[in-house]
Amino acid sequence: MSTIGFLGAGAMGARMAVNLMRAGHAVRVFNRTAEKAVFLRDEGAEVVPTPKAAAEGADYVIAMVRDDRASREIWLHPTVGAAQGMHQGAIAIECSTLSPAWVKEMATYSQGRYRFLESPVFGTLPQAESRTLISLVGGDELTFRQAEAILSVNAKTIHYTGEMGSAAACKLVVNAQYSAQVAMLAESLQLAERYGLPAHEMVDLLSTLPTSSPALLAAGSLMAKHSFRPMFPIELVAKDLDYALQAARSAGVNAPLIEAVSRRYQEAVERGHGRENIVAISKLVEEESIRT
Repeated sequence: MSTIGFLGAGAMGARMAVNLMRAGHAVRVFNRTAEKAVFLRDEGAEVVPTPKAAAEGADYVIAMVRDDRASREIWLHPTVGAAQGMHQGAIAIECSTLSPAWVKEMATYSQGRYRFLESPVFGTLPQAESRTLISLVGGDELTFRQAEAILSVNAKTIHYTGEMGSAAACKLVVNAQYSAQVAMLAESLQLAERYGLPAHEMVDLLSTLPTSSPALLAAGSLMAKHSFRPMFPIELVAKDLDYALQAARSAGVNAPLIEAVSRRYQEAVERGHGRENIVAISKLVEEESIRT
């Protein structure tokens, strides 16, 4: 069994850390708000005061945090960052949804110091609890093969995407596509209701057609029920779309549709829906439709 430093005990990170402990690994946890990680002691974790303390002597150090800024702070803080505590044979695994540019910067920093993989995941809280996340992995393939058993504790499927930054880009591409579909569905269901077809009936109809994915139908069902419990909060959707736009511009890709969808979710954040689930974009449509 391995010694693992885990950075970030939020909703997703805490569940992933618990799964690693239940698989028999020794886990040291750091969270910026320390009191939110205390409950992990009951599962057997050692809760430590700094990322550096979590990384010291660890075979693997895994991070699951909010954004580039949080990731930079926990890894590269000049005195207490995890990088300050890692030994040369250790493997750093960044599971957060980040920009490809920042992932590449982290990889460059790690050279000659420790090994580094990016491994963003698909899935929300139920998948984290049931250990059925889908992982993407970018970086050195031999390093990936060594870390594969650790990644498999939380992921039912792992896709090796290739060079560093490719997994981050893939995650943003998928999130952008899904976000656009959900936004369009919100408008479409409102249109259907104006013509006498209730949202739940429209979702049932869509379920018989090949044009609707299971994820989109699940989103439609939540909209019809007005169920907005945060699983993929709109404020994180907006963050991911901003990163996708940055990546597109960096690569010289014209992305007017991603830009339009990004503006739409940012509007939802500004209207106070940032902490609600992605399907709460339907509230924005309803609010605007009432006024017209």
